[in-house]
Amino acid sequence: AIDDKLQTDVPESIEALRKANIKIWVLTGDKQETAITIGFASRQLTSSMHIMILEGHTPEDVHHKLSEFVGKIGQANLIKKDNAALIVDGKTLEHALDPSVQESFLNVALACRSVICCRVSPSQKAAVVEMVKVKVKDSITLAILLLPRLLLVHGAWNYNRLSKLIL
Repeated sequence: AIDDKLQTDVPESIEALRKANIKIWVLTGDKQETAITIGFASRQLTSSMHIMILEGHTPEDVHHKLSEFVGKIGQANLIKKDNAALIVDGKTLEHALDPSVQESFLNVALACRSVICCRVSPSQKAAVVEMVKVKVKDSITLAILLLPRLLLVHGAWNYNRLSKLIL
C-alpha cells in the first residue's frame, strides 16, 4: 500500500506533460513495487505500456539485458508508438552508469516514454542528472513535480508573444 498520498492534481499534471510530449524520469528512493504502484497512480505508467524491468548483477549482465530491450523495442515498434517504460533499481543503475554500459542505457532510456529509477541514492540521482545534461543536447532537467501551469499555460503565452513580435 502507498503510505503517502499523491499531491492534488499530480496524475492530471503528469498526463498533461505527457500529452505535451515531455518525457519524465522519476528518481526515487522507494522500493521497486512502491515506485511502480506510484507510477500507475500518477499516470506515469499506463496499462498499455510495455514495461521493461532492467536487472543485472554486473555491467555485462546489464549490457546484455539492454541489448535484449533494443531488440524488443525495435520488433514491437514501440519507439514509434512511444509506448515503453523502463524500470531500474539502484543496484542495477550502478552498473548501467558504468562507462562501458552508459551509452546503451541512455539509448534505451531515451527510447522509452517513462523511466523510473528506484532505490537510488542521492549520488546516483546526481549521476543520472549529470549524464542527461552532458549527453543529451537540448535537455532540461528539473526537480519540480508540478510544472503544467508553468510549461503549458505560461509557455503558450510566451509562444504567442514571441509570434506577435516576429510578425
